[in-house]
Amino acid sequence: MFGQLIRLTLEYRDMLAAEKNEILTVAETREAIEAYKIAIETDKIPEGLNEKISGLVKLWLKVINSKRL
Repeated sequence: MFGQLIRLTLEYRDMLAAEKNEILTVAETREAIEAYKIAIETDKIPEGLNEKISGLVKLWLKVINSKRL
């Protein structure tokens, strides 16, 4: 699972750079990890996340956990 998280994160980072000319920071990735843990425990994505973080969490949930929240 850890390897899949890394691969998906790198793919997401590259997509953001190519399509939106945006950078995914380490701090944003860390925040996404915390939000992902909360989403797994509660079946809800925390409110107030920026678009990049929310997108990454949704990607992880969709691919790794087969969930759409």
